[in-house]
Amino acid sequence: MSETTETTETTVTKPRSAGSVWRERLVALVIAVVVLGAVMAGAYYHDEISVNLHLQGWDRASPEKLVRDFVRQAHDGDPGAANALDGQRAKPVTKGGKLTGIAHEGERGSAQASIAQFVPTPDVKQVRTRIRPISRVFGVAVEYTDGHWVEFAVDRTPAGLKIVNVSDVVGDHQLPERD
Repeated sequence: MSETTETTETTVTKPRSAGSVWRERLVALVIAVVVLGAVMAGAYYHDEISVNLHLQGWDRASPEKLVRDFVRQAHDGDPGAANALDGQRAKPVTKGGKLTGIAHEGERGSAQASIAQFVPTPDVKQVRTRIRPISRVFGVAVEYTDGHWVEFAVDRTPAGLKIVNVSDVVGDHQLPERD
């Protein structure tokens, strides 16, 4: 007769203490709250985040440089200034090979503005740039050395930064923020 013996291994686990179970649940709850907060913040600030990423809003020097260069070239009638325009939303108006104006969508519909109207002098005193979140463009407010203010709308297009609009109004003080 043969006898077989079976051995059974039993693993003894320490029972978890109530404190460790409570800590695990607390950590899971904190992680869930942080994730939920991040999702809610992302949903709430979605438009601002997407506009900032689209425009690369951290680089405000580039639209300022574009507008400063455009002002200088446009005042001189340089046809090369037309390269700063979008071409669809802001189209160059030329006469005799010189840039004389911009055709664009103004606040009251299609508009055409002469260079002399919004570039009274080639000298810029200061520039202030902000993001216009509803229009999804940079608003570049220019103060000329003669004290006049004009705002240009600059967008990041597949061809790079381009001027897409110019304010219909030239003021003797900074224009109110618009979108």
